[in-house]
Amino acid sequence: MEIPNGYSKRLSELNLRVTGGTVITEAPSSVIHIQAATRTISLRYELPVQQSESPFADEQAPVIQPHWLAAHGRDILPVPLNHFSSMAVLNVAAPPSGWTQMANSNNSLPLQNILDAFLLGGAQYRMLTRDLDGAPIAIYFPLSASSQAERILKDAANVLSAERHLWHSEPIPFQVGLIALRDDEDFSGRGISGGFALYLGKNVQEPTWLRLIAHENLHAWISRKIGGFPARDADSEAWLNEGFTEAYTARILLEAGLWSID
Repeated sequence: MEIPNGYSKRLSELNLRVTGGTVITEAPSSVIHIQAATRTISLRYELPVQQSESPFADEQAPVIQPHWLAAHGRDILPVPLNHFSSMAVLNVAAPPSGWTQMANSNNSLPLQNILDAFLLGGAQYRMLTRDLDGAPIAIYFPLSASSQAERILKDAANVLSAERHLWHSEPIPFQVGLIALRDDEDFSGRGISGGFALYLGKNVQEPTWLRLIAHENLHAWISRKIGGFPARDADSEAWLNEGFTEAYTARILLEAGLWSID
């Protein structure tokens, strides 16, 4: 099993428990080995809870606090090595009372898609939704970002409609997760299964998040669906994944009337 990088040196904090086998590697490592005793192995673990009460995130680091959660699958889920095409299900339990929670993977999917799931929610989170071509698009946001949320949802719907038209893609449910950053001027994005996560400081303006939404969502097609260069060729991989995506970002925004040629 491969352990997320942030926990590879903190295995003792995870309180690993295995049934149907025995953990035989616990040295600081990103990989643990389990000696199987039965055909079915169950691995349970606990992620350390951060005792901070801050409503803000630092860049894209996982947030696991008593009152809110924001974490990408790759950052918190251990996975079997060399089984990324195997089918799997991420079952997300009901959230604590009073929480609004986004969990965008409850179906059987290839493991690599499960790793692209995003868990987000908390007592101060809310949701807005609208119909887009017969399928819902929703945004999950903290109350501190209420003034931005409706405009972001509208922009995301316009961008998504234009991208679906370009790729002749069928409408499917789509989710946007908004995470407030501690740095008021900072911003970043992350494509996820069935949507994207948007990290924004409170001073980031609409033109910036508009481009960010268009760019990150294009990664659903480039290169996840059209294929990519071998991972060993970093320059070619970056040229396709980022360079090609950035070029099509401009095309999408211009064709949708969200940018002007000026």
